[in-house]
Amino acid sequence: TGSRYKPAVATDNKMNGRFASVNLVKNDELAFKISFFDSNWKKLTMPDVAISFFDLDSSKGKTIKEALEIGEFSEKHVAEPNYLKISQLPNGHTRFEAAQEGKGEDNPQNFQHLSTLQLRRSVTLMFKNVSEFSGRLTTGNGKGKGYRRFDFVLMPTVTCARTEDVPDDAFDKFPPLPQDDLLYKPPMQTVASEDGYPQIFKAWVKNINDKVREGDVIATVKVGDEIREVKSKSNGTVKETRPLKPGDRVDFKLSTMNLAVIQEEILPALKTE
Repeated sequence: TGSRYKPAVATDNKMNGRFASVNLVKNDELAFKISFFDSNWKKLTMPDVAISFFDLDSSKGKTIKEALEIGEFSEKHVAEPNYLKISQLPNGHTRFEAAQEGKGEDNPQNFQHLSTLQLRRSVTLMFKNVSEFSGRLTTGNGKGKGYRRFDFVLMPTVTCARTEDVPDDAFDKFPPLPQDDLLYKPPMQTVASEDGYPQIFKAWVKNINDKVREGDVIATVKVGDEIREVKSKSNGTVKETRPLKPGDRVDFKLSTMNLAVIQEEILPALKTE
């Protein structure tokens, strides 16, 4: 961090929902470094790393603008068109500055599912063979009070997020905060899911504790005009499901869209002579 950095609200520097967050008062900066270590604190070199920043916007009247300055990335990904001012700095870094004012209602809730507006305010950066990388967050010196919050995740969101194509001010149609993801432990646990969205849940075919075989139908969903079967990938028992009811938008309710966890069978040991 910069020597003069003081958070506007220290308790808000944390995980906010699905995002890591830091905040700055106006006319401030935060120099950051992200490093990678194993469980014994030995530094790691990561072959591929992605980081995504979200909701780069400004206060009312575009007075206090958020900006990210960063370099040494192998790829950058932004939506086209986007709501960012992108420029090159003399030190070779790239500056991504807010070009549009924002509101609390338009903040993203699910980094894996964004509205068009939210996608156009986001940037994904890819790094190769790095043990650390650094950058700088800044806020403008505009009129009024308040602070700006920067949200980020170590995921390539701009390249792979589901996108909800709705008007910029249709806040009630923006993807909401999803349920907690199903936790599972491969290889003895697998998940049942179906790609495609918008995805509407239709019915459960199997329930918790039901025995299933590979290929058995766990549930049915509707994608577009097509009814699809969500099938088990293994033999075992349905261990856990998400609380979905007919008519629910699966891609709104679930970030990973995993409907159920299957506990694989443990075969008995072979008898020996």
